[in-house]
Amino acid sequence: MRLSFRRRRQLGAIIASHKLDDIRRILDEQLRERHVRWTLVGEPRSTDGIYRLIDTAPRLVVVDPPEQLLGEMDWQLVAETLQRGGIPYVQAATFLADPASWIEQALAANGDIEALQPQAAAFVAYSGGVGKTTITLDTAVAFAHRTHLPVLAVEFCHGTSAFRAFCDPDLPDLFACAAEGQQPGTWRGITMVPLDVRHAVDLPANQVTTFLTHLARQHTLTLVDVSGYPHFLLDAEPLPIQQWWIVGDATRPDTLENAAYLKQQRPAAAILLNRAGRLDPAAWGFPGQVQLPRVRQAHRLTGQLGAAMLPHIFPGWRR
Repeated sequence: MRLSFRRRRQLGAIIASHKLDDIRRILDEQLRERHVRWTLVGEPRSTDGIYRLIDTAPRLVVVDPPEQLLGEMDWQLVAETLQRGGIPYVQAATFLADPASWIEQALAANGDIEALQPQAAAFVAYSGGVGKTTITLDTAVAFAHRTHLPVLAVEFCHGTSAFRAFCDPDLPDLFACAAEGQQPGTWRGITMVPLDVRHAVDLPANQVTTFLTHLARQHTLTLVDVSGYPHFLLDAEPLPIQQWWIVGDATRPDTLENAAYLKQQRPAAAILLNRAGRLDPAAWGFPGQVQLPRVRQAHRLTGQLGAAMLPHIFPGWRR
């Protein structure tokens, strides 16, 4: 199936920065070359002002460092809402250092190109049984089926490999691939790297980093299943992860409490509520969460959960 994006006639941007003139000049120059019109939908000076403008459907938000923004609304809430809406946002200094990359992301979110920027997303939880591995694998299945582009699934566990249990017990593990030179296995068109924790303790951190970074560069989407956070192999940050998703089960209050605690440890991560519908997530302090529907027989990995997840990973993805 051919990947498609929504089409819009012009790109809207919010610029909440004292470097407004420099940013406008760059957008004028680079978007004119692409024959794309853009409009400044607002130049707020506060987090509250940015939040109010989200309803205008901007496709790029450039801000000063959060500590320099005025307003009573917490920046983290604004950032979560932008992420949930698939709206790229960036600090002004980062944008000015590499405007082309951020303009590419804005164009993708606007539906003006048919290309995907590589992404790496990690799913993490303190609680077991929240559907984290199912979401990881189902998102990989949906992406592979929809795009026929390379997708990588990596596992960090503390016990038996769920990937091997779900998919194929003979998949080579991280140690076999990184230390012994075996090629990673595949399952349903997905490159799979499960973990056998008995061997993982013998892996030098730099060897893991080199192997996974090289492998991720060969894939458009990398999905990481982290069972039991923190994980000792993640302390060395073995691959760049752009998105962290804290998974909770909306039908189990204990998992929401654990998600709230983990959010304190990783404040930049977004909350992902699986099997949503029974509890009020706002009561747990999750006003900007992403919700996934309850799917019957989700363990069959039909791609239904993944289809609901992909628009939150790739701005501009059409359901």
